[in-house]
Amino acid sequence: DSWVAAIFTMGEGYHNYHHEFEWDYRNGVKPWQLDPSKWIIWTLSKFGLAYDLRRVPREKILLAETRETERKLNDQISLFQDSIAESANELMEQALSSLEDASQRLREICNELQTAAQERIKLSKAKINELRMEVRALMSEIESSGKLALA
Repeated sequence: DSWVAAIFTMGEGYHNYHHEFEWDYRNGVKPWQLDPSKWIIWTLSKFGLAYDLRRVPREKILLAETRETERKLNDQISLFQDSIAESANELMEQALSSLEDASQRLREICNELQTAAQERIKLSKAKINELRMEVRALMSEIESSGKLALA
C-alpha cells in the first residue's frame, strides 16, 4: 500500500484491499487513505449514476487485517527464532569453551599445589632431620661439658 501511488492512480495505491475484497467499490477504506475513485463513485451514486454499491463489513476488514498482522508477525518470529537459535548455539559454545579453559586451569593449579606441598614436606623432613642432628650434637656437647664440669 502506498499513498503516493494512490494520488497518481486514483486510489489504486491501496489495490491490495481490492484483491482481498474484490466486490467492494473502495480501495482505501481508512479515513487517511486517499482514494479519489471511492469519492467519485460515491458521488455518482448520489446522482443515481452508480448503484448497489457494496461494502465489506468492518468486522471482516478487521479480521483480514488481524490475519495479515499475524502472518507478518509469524514471519518475523521465524526469522528471530533462527537468529536466536544461532546466537544460543554461539553462546553455548563460548560457555563450554570457557568452562573447559577454567577446568584446565583448575587442574594445573591443583597440580602446582600438590607439587608445592610435596616439596614443602620434603623440606620440612630435611629441616627436622637437621634440627634433630643439631639437638643431638648440642646434647652431646652439654653432656661433655657437664662431665668436664664434674671432673
